[in-house]
Amino acid sequence: MTVQRLIVFTLAGAFYFVLLIYVASELYYNHTYWRLILKKKRRHRWESLLWFERIVLVTLGLSVILVSYFGF
Repeated sequence: MTVQRLIVFTLAGAFYFVLLIYVASELYYNHTYWRLILKKKRRHRWESLLWFERIVLVTLGLSVILVSYFGF
Protein backbone atom coordinates (compact mmCIF):
# COMPACT_ATOMS: atom_id res chain seq x y z
CA MET A 1 0.00 0.00 0.00
CA THR A 2 1.42 3.32 -1.00
CA VAL A 3 1.58 6.33 1.25
CA GLN A 4 -0.94 8.19 -0.91
CA ARG A 5 -3.55 5.43 -0.57
CA LEU A 6 -2.97 5.31 3.17
CA ILE A 7 -3.51 9.07 3.42
CA VAL A 8 -6.66 8.90 1.27
CA PHE A 9 -8.14 6.05 3.32
CA THR A 10 -7.32 7.83 6.58
CA LEU A 11 -8.90 11.08 5.39
CA ALA A 12 -11.94 9.22 4.06
CA GLY A 13 -12.33 7.41 7.38
CA ALA A 14 -12.09 10.70 9.27
CA PHE A 15 -14.63 12.23 6.87
CA TYR A 16 -17.18 9.47 7.48
CA PHE A 17 -16.60 9.58 11.24
CA VAL A 18 -17.20 13.35 11.33
CA LEU A 19 -20.21 12.87 9.04
CA LEU A 20 -21.76 10.44 11.53
CA ILE A 21 -21.11 12.85 14.39
CA TYR A 22 -22.62 15.71 12.39
CA VAL A 23 -25.78 13.76 11.53
CA ALA A 24 -26.21 12.74 15.17
CA SER A 25 -25.68 16.33 16.32
CA GLU A 26 -28.13 17.66 13.76
CA LEU A 27 -30.77 15.12 14.79
CA TYR A 28 -30.27 15.90 18.46
CA TYR A 29 -30.38 19.65 17.79
CA ASN A 30 -33.63 19.33 15.82
CA HIS A 31 -35.09 17.12 18.55
CA THR A 32 -34.32 19.64 21.30
CA TYR A 33 -34.75 22.83 19.24
CA TRP A 34 -37.99 23.97 20.84
CA ARG A 35 -36.55 23.57 24.31
CA LEU A 36 -33.46 25.51 23.28
CA ILE A 37 -35.46 28.44 21.91
CA LEU A 38 -36.02 29.69 25.42
CA LYS A 39 -32.30 29.55 26.24
CA LYS A 40 -30.54 31.67 23.63
CA LYS A 41 -27.07 31.08 24.99
CA ARG A 42 -27.32 27.31 24.59
CA ARG A 43 -28.90 27.59 21.16
CA HIS A 44 -26.09 29.81 19.95
CA ARG A 45 -23.53 27.31 21.26
CA TRP A 46 -25.23 24.47 19.38
CA GLU A 47 -25.47 26.47 16.17
CA SER A 48 -21.79 27.42 16.31
CA LEU A 49 -20.86 23.78 16.97
CA LEU A 50 -22.90 22.67 13.95
CA TRP A 51 -21.22 25.29 11.75
CA PHE A 52 -17.81 24.10 12.96
CA GLU A 53 -18.74 20.50 12.07
CA ARG A 54 -19.90 21.62 8.62
CA ILE A 55 -16.60 23.40 7.99
CA VAL A 56 -14.63 20.33 9.11
CA LEU A 57 -16.74 18.12 6.81
CA VAL A 58 -16.18 20.33 3.78
CA THR A 59 -12.44 20.58 4.51
CA LEU A 60 -12.05 16.82 4.91
CA GLY A 61 -14.14 16.12 1.81
CA LEU A 62 -12.11 18.51 -0.32
CA SER A 63 -8.83 17.15 1.00
CA VAL A 64 -9.88 13.57 0.13
CA ILE A 65 -10.77 14.67 -3.39
CA LEU A 66 -7.59 16.70 -3.88
CA VAL A 67 -5.23 14.06 -2.49
CA SER A 68 -6.85 11.26 -4.49
CA TYR A 69 -6.91 13.29 -7.72
CA PHE A 70 -3.61 15.18 -7.64
CA GLY A 71 -1.57 12.79 -5.57
CA PHE A 72 0.71 13.34 -2.64
